[in-house]
Amino acid sequence: LISCGLLANIILEAGVMQLALSVNKEKLGAMGATPDLLKEQAMGAMQTSYLVMGLINALTLPFLAPVIQEIADGKPTSLPFTAFFLCFAVFMIPAGGLAEKGHTKALLIFGIIMETLGCLLVSMMPTLAGITIGRGLSGLGQGVFLVGFQSFVVSVTPPSERTQGQSLKVIIRYAVLVAGSAIGSLMYVYLDYIPVFMISCGLGALMLLYILINLPDPNNPAFQMHGTVILEKQEKEKKSVFGLGAALHSLCDLEFMKTLLLSGIPSKVAVAGVAMFCFPMLLTEKGISSESIGRYLMLYYVACMIVSHWIAKYADKSGKTKSLLVWSAFVGGASFVLLGGLTGGAIQLPAGSETLMIALLAASVFLGVMANGMNAAPVVTHIGKTPVSKVEGRKTIMAVYGFFERMGHVAGPALLVYGTTLAGSMGQAIMYFGITSIVMGIAFLALSKIK
Repeated sequence: LISCGLLANIILEAGVMQLALSVNKEKLGAMGATPDLLKEQAMGAMQTSYLVMGLINALTLPFLAPVIQEIADGKPTSLPFTAFFLCFAVFMIPAGGLAEKGHTKALLIFGIIMETLGCLLVSMMPTLAGITIGRGLSGLGQGVFLVGFQSFVVSVTPPSERTQGQSLKVIIRYAVLVAGSAIGSLMYVYLDYIPVFMISCGLGALMLLYILINLPDPNNPAFQMHGTVILEKQEKEKKSVFGLGAALHSLCDLEFMKTLLLSGIPSKVAVAGVAMFCFPMLLTEKGISSESIGRYLMLYYVACMIVSHWIAKYADKSGKTKSLLVWSAFVGGASFVLLGGLTGGAIQLPAGSETLMIALLAASVFLGVMANGMNAAPVVTHIGKTPVSKVEGRKTIMAVYGFFERMGHVAGPALLVYGTTLAGSMGQAIMYFGITSIVMGIAFLALSKIK
């Protein structure tokens, strides 16, 4: 209910914003729109578009794995998931090259078309091959759309507000993950999976019309005239459309690699490996029901939304992204040490201390939320400060970074499983990962020269 309310609030806010803009434009008449009106119109439309795009995917997440297993004659297979994440990551780099050439709106349109086609294929071809190809198309659409979203924010917001703009990605993503999953699971119970994918197709078609009608082109001269767009004056005709040169250049940029290896990838390993994989398993071992685990994760998502909003405001006001990334490593490390110590036996509590155990577990989750909020949006702004971003362009390098950062999502669960094998227990593995996170934070503090 909380997340559905958040979704409704985001949609209503965007609608009210569009209505207010229409009224203000009529009042302004020949004077034209002000820079603030242009920016609000752009961000309001983008906010709604990204929300619905995420909702299309989230609706199918609760039942996708069991449906795939059923179609595969009861044999567990990860092919559709691999196809989704592979296409998502691989096509981010060429999308970044196209965004740098000014094709941001075209990327958004192409992304929603691919996602819609993917859902349509799954609904019309309910075989393992059909679902795999359909999920691949959906992954392609989601990855390209994400690059378009990040590029759009860079184009229509001044530097002093970019972290807040990027934080919308985090806030909306968590909102649709919780609410979309809840709505999708109910729809599946009453409708089965094919109608849910058909509904997703309908949402995609409506959103395509919305983007075509309401979303302004960030290359519009009006943005440039009012100074809302920060155009990077580069020799774009020399750039590779596929961004492969930028990817290789990024690997040679020490500041980019420090941020990626010491902050970006570890934070994604923490989210995918600890929060999403290990934490539910540990709670299950403690005898906590799956319903309660779901509520814990929902609260985690909601808390991440709130924290990300306030952290983004601080980052834009202070401009100190490095300090936030360092504190993210320290706070996240403390969270994992506490969680791992409590569940792995390194921290022994007196008998009958169930209340204290719950309080300490809640504290570890709170610290984890703070750490995620201090990294999710500020790291994108920080990447925009690297030398390679000034040469290749922010949009291209953000896409390249997004591709490499996804490796943390993919590797997170596997690394924690391997660590569990070496350490002897999952709790010990989490604790050692927490210590490693703190060490990486110290290294980033000492080595990174970007403030």
